[in-house]
Amino acid sequence: MRGNSWLAVSGAFMVGATIAVQGLVNGALASKVGIGVLAATASFSIGLVLISIITASSRTARRGVVTVLSYLFSGLIPFWLFLGGVAGGTVVISQAVSVPVIGVTIFTTSITAGQLVGGLLVDATRVPPGGKKKITVQRVAGVLIVMAGVTASATGSASLGFAWWWPLFPFGVGTLVALQQAVNGRIRVISGSTLAATFINFAVGTSYLGLFSIALVSIGYSWTALPQTHEMWMLTGGILGVFVIGMSAFVVQGLGVLTMTIITLLGNMTASVVIDIATGHAQTALSPLTLLSLGLVTTGSLVVSTARTKPKP
Repeated sequence: MRGNSWLAVSGAFMVGATIAVQGLVNGALASKVGIGVLAATASFSIGLVLISIITASSRTARRGVVTVLSYLFSGLIPFWLFLGGVAGGTVVISQAVSVPVIGVTIFTTSITAGQLVGGLLVDATRVPPGGKKKITVQRVAGVLIVMAGVTASATGSASLGFAWWWPLFPFGVGTLVALQQAVNGRIRVISGSTLAATFINFAVGTSYLGLFSIALVSIGYSWTALPQTHEMWMLTGGILGVFVIGMSAFVVQGLGVLTMTIITLLGNMTASVVIDIATGHAQTALSPLTLLSLGLVTTGSLVVSTARTKPKP
């Protein structure tokens, strides 16, 4: 990680810790309203309102949005660069649905493992703004160790009261996060504005979740309850998401998708274990297989981070 600024490293660590808190918040909101998709839509919508206000107040951000859209309509950039918001919306759904069942620690372990696998693959393409990186034996070995960690997490799930496949859901979503970070980083470079990239992500994600929610409501689904005045903290997930998306788009160019994921993991694991213990999930956070899983994911991350790769032209 030589050459990366401490600002980028600190930012990635803070992203990880914030995601852990966001998982708790979105999970609580989902438990309150009864349907994870509706909770995710509410979270993203609040984030969109916030980032819209911030973007509107910045000339650079406004110009960046116009630049990106003009490039899209003129065919200079492909439409799939805008799908980061779809991945982001799916992440929020997975948080809302999974965290109440498996806890923050196992959710974190699984989704981060997916990010590492996705990061390995995405870094080998020309999608990330920092350039293409080779897939090396050491990088693959590290990812395989991480996969063993996810397997341990899934194996221990039976004794923790949930189906074995639950950790596989956030793992699959994690692979999408790697792609989201790469395309958002590209949008940031094209627009010249972190705010513009964040706004576009939230606009696309809110539209995606809104259509999903409309479809559910049209076939009879609805919320069971809404947060009361003393539960307004449940609506802060979107605000936290603005920081996560914005900071990720800012640091990914310097760190690369895989290295950023590793640093995010450290912040995420630190915060998630503390949260699980503080919220009564100590049995989950401190179970032998969960600790083994965390240990394997950490080891695999270190193996990946010490692998030397040079960006391909």
